[in-house]
Amino acid sequence: MKALKIIGIIAGIFVLLVIAATIAAKIFFTKEKILAIAIPKIEEAIHRKVAIKDASLSIFPGISVHLDSLVIHNRPGYQQENLISLDEFSVQLKLLPLLRKRIELGKLVFDKPNIYLEKTGEKESNYQDFLQTDKERKIIPITFDRMEIREGRIVFYNRPKQSTLVLEQLNQEGELKLIENRIMVTKGKLSIGNIQVKNKEGALAYPLEFDYSASYDLIFDSLHVDQAKIKFAKLRLDAQAKVEDLTLKPKLDLKLKAEECLAADLLALLPESQKKLTEKWKINGKMSLQAEGIWDFSQGLRPNQLNGEISGKEIELSVKENLPKISIPLLTADFSEKNVTITTSQASIGDAPLQLKVVIENPEDISLSGEFSSKLDLALLPQFIPMPAGTQVSGQADISTSFFGKLKSVRDMNLAGNCNLSRVNVSTSSLAQPISNLNARLKLSQRELTVENLSASQGKSNFNLKGSCQKLVPYLLATKEEKEKFKPTLNFNFTSNYLNLDEILPTGDTSKVKADTAQSKPLYLGLGSILNLQGKLKIEKAIFRQVEVSNFQGDLSLIDGVLKLTNVSTNIYSGTATGEMVCDLRDPNNVKFDLKVLSQGMEANNFLSRFSQVQNHLYGKLNFEGNFSGQGNFVPQIQNSLTGEGKVSFTDGKLVNWDFANQMAGFLNLNQFEEEPIKELKNKFAVKGARLYFEDFLATSKNADWKLTGSIGLLDQSLDYSLNILLSPEVSGQVNILGEQTKLLKDEQGRLLVPLKISGLASSPKFAIDFSLVSQKLQNQLKQNLQEKKSELKEDLQKKAKEALEGLFKKKKDG
Repeated sequence: MKALKIIGIIAGIFVLLVIAATIAAKIFFTKEKILAIAIPKIEEAIHRKVAIKDASLSIFPGISVHLDSLVIHNRPGYQQENLISLDEFSVQLKLLPLLRKRIELGKLVFDKPNIYLEKTGEKESNYQDFLQTDKERKIIPITFDRMEIREGRIVFYNRPKQSTLVLEQLNQEGELKLIENRIMVTKGKLSIGNIQVKNKEGALAYPLEFDYSASYDLIFDSLHVDQAKIKFAKLRLDAQAKVEDLTLKPKLDLKLKAEECLAADLLALLPESQKKLTEKWKINGKMSLQAEGIWDFSQGLRPNQLNGEISGKEIELSVKENLPKISIPLLTADFSEKNVTITTSQASIGDAPLQLKVVIENPEDISLSGEFSSKLDLALLPQFIPMPAGTQVSGQADISTSFFGKLKSVRDMNLAGNCNLSRVNVSTSSLAQPISNLNARLKLSQRELTVENLSASQGKSNFNLKGSCQKLVPYLLATKEEKEKFKPTLNFNFTSNYLNLDEILPTGDTSKVKADTAQSKPLYLGLGSILNLQGKLKIEKAIFRQVEVSNFQGDLSLIDGVLKLTNVSTNIYSGTATGEMVCDLRDPNNVKFDLKVLSQGMEANNFLSRFSQVQNHLYGKLNFEGNFSGQGNFVPQIQNSLTGEGKVSFTDGKLVNWDFANQMAGFLNLNQFEEEPIKELKNKFAVKGARLYFEDFLATSKNADWKLTGSIGLLDQSLDYSLNILLSPEVSGQVNILGEQTKLLKDEQGRLLVPLKISGLASSPKFAIDFSLVSQKLQNQLKQNLQEKKSELKEDLQKKAKEALEGLFKKKKDG
């Protein structure tokens, strides 16, 4: 009893001492004294300004420190003022373990910590001086019954890379115990409501939950994570890990495992900008992961050994209800520290087989290689590629390719393989005639595309193309800036048995254009936006703007928007023609052209019936030579800008029942020219100011010789001609419109010269006698008559003078 009493007295005394010490601590360690002692010490240790709103200290049941509104300021030069701030910090230190030289905390609480980390350079940051040096690291065996982090927030900003990592709603609960003065055992739960990654490309945001149990051996400096359950977004992972030499040269051995994750949950990992692209995607199937790796952090962050596999089963991907599904019964991705190999097994797009293999190697400078093969139903193309409304495509593409190259230089990727197109049909509003039965064999190797054969029909036309194009793939994969520096060239041979361009490329002013057909562009113009073209043309029969030619040959090039046709030769209108053309297509709204043409032996009626209003009236062999320049997309624009010059000759022909000639005959009271044989016609012409000028026009026919000067308007068809007709003696007698001037205008052979002025329009010409020529003739006649009178008078005077002189000399002689 006495012993118990003594113990009770001692205990009571101890309690009184603790109470007394607590009261004394409250008296001697006031808020002001605590802050006055603590703040300078903290500032000296961390070399930063510190602010604490309130502080308190108690020693029962353990030594407890409580701080309110703790702020550690950043040094100048950072975007945020504070490095660390928290609403409340409290720690409770157990007293009895101190007697055994152990530090044990009862509770450690961080309430709403806000940490801002900023990196400003390669080795510059607001936390650089907190990092330990290369000196030996030691872990102090501090344990705690409970540690709490409440509603924490951590921001890491990388200024050079303009990227930000934000951890929000960070909460932590855990414990740490020491067993046998050697093994530190911990378990707990960490949750982060939102992990945000922001950079120039976009932003990512995921939640994270982490349940763990681990132990640390103080003697062997090894950490064992016995169990870790990770929930990242909607993915669940199990992990086990071991870290040897944690404080000196840490080496990590990690195992990860995930079973039957839903493939759809993977879409949740995409950035928001890409999620919009997959809103219409539906994906089914399950994925699993098994991986094991070893990291020696003294050598860097890359794994020294890594082996694992990601597998997918019964993967199905559908984009729209009316499109076939992409089915992958088995997808595997085997990976190691050196490469990743992705393969599909028994995959298909609808009913078409699909095979894919991709190998990713060299993490420091990633390279790709792989193989792809499939048979695609081209009817699906309008669902994936924007096309005009109502476009219909059918046919099949059999593709087999391989590829390899560096990821950082995609434009230099090497592709090789084959693509065979069969029974392709294309119908769209931008085509006046559908393309049918297109078949092609395409081969890709060494960055060169080879068109081994491409044949198709369009309307009644057909064509065949063979050729090759170097550096096409690098160009298609290049950036917009790189594409401006070079453009690949397609070298080709184009042949056709029959090519009706009026059906394929109708113009807006052609009556045959369908009402629902958009104005189509030549195929070479579409290709010209991505390719230069250079090749040869050979067409047995072609029709263009109602002109029929045969045996057409020529060289075509389209380089940087300039189209050239050179070395052209063809048969046209029973004659031949050669020439060349340059057409500047760089401004599609105002095409500029230069044209040179030389033709011989053309049937005049066929030519004139197409290009003038003289239809079925002039027959014979026509030779033509001309150079022209102009611009515009429609006939009126071209006529208004057209300039040129040339010459025409015509032999062994005839003029038949031409209204213009008959109206002129009626004006002269001549019989109508039902048929007028023409022996020869020669003419030089010029085009300028929307008018066609005739120079040195000379023609010889059965009943007259013709000499014409003047012009006709290309747009308004207005006439401004001066025509001199020298009629044959047989026809001259029919003309009585000249009256008394008839004799004046007849020559010694009795041929009458009829001078005319022709005005009005080509459809309604107006004729008038050119009295200026009559007046000139009259003046010339008067001058001639006067000269003759002068000559007669002179001769008479000379005769009389002679007679007078002779009489005078005779008288002198007689005298």
